[in-house]
Amino acid sequence: MEATDAPLLVLCHDGGWDHLYQAASCAGSAAAAGRRCDLVFFFWALERLAADRLDEIELQPRDAEREALLAAQSQEVGTRSVSSMLNAARKTGLVRLFACSASANLVGADVDVVAERVDEIIGWPTVLRLSERAAHVLYL
Repeated sequence: MEATDAPLLVLCHDGGWDHLYQAASCAGSAAAAGRRCDLVFFFWALERLAADRLDEIELQPRDAEREALLAAQSQEVGTRSVSSMLNAARKTGLVRLFACSASANLVGADVDVVAERVDEIIGWPTVLRLSERAAHVLYL
């Protein structure tokens, strides 16, 4: 499978399960289509990645009723977990995970743990280079 030259870039900021699920699903779909995809984790998404909590469906006070319905529905239909989708996508060699160095420090994440879960810890100059090379940039 030959990768498309210009990758998709997904900036993962929100730590809500729905946003993380969309990012993982997007990465998996891109890889299945032979397209490279880079995901950069910031703030609350990075906090969940560092704590190994990507698969937890947290009920947010902003809309607990709808999120409870989402959690129940995802279990009923057998939705794949965020981490399993990301792991499968990464195994293709087309998907890379990055963590923002400043965000890791700001959320108090253990940088050694973060480094084990991503391909590289990067700063904004590298994020900007990735965005310049990307065909499309998504913000979740």
